[in-house]
Amino acid sequence: MLFLDTDPQPLVASIIAASGAATTYAIHCSPGTDPSDCGIAQGGTVTLAPSMYDFHLADPTSTLFDMSVHCQVSGTVPHLVHH
Repeated sequence: MLFLDTDPQPLVASIIAASGAATTYAIHCSPGTDPSDCGIAQGGTVTLAPSMYDFHLADPTSTLFDMSVHCQVSGTVPHLVHH
């Protein structure tokens, strides 16, 4: 899974929903990891499908942090090969 603007970190994921080609995962720190070391202390969700990526991270104890990233691929771009 791709997490934009993050360092490598110890995470675990579990499937919380699946519909057609889309799967939604709950993301959390690995058990025994200090939450300040994993960067996703309060957890988040990621939904993946062949042409869609959706990431949501929020701190439920505060209104100060709420982050979402959504990417929808609607076409293709030819790949140019230079020789």
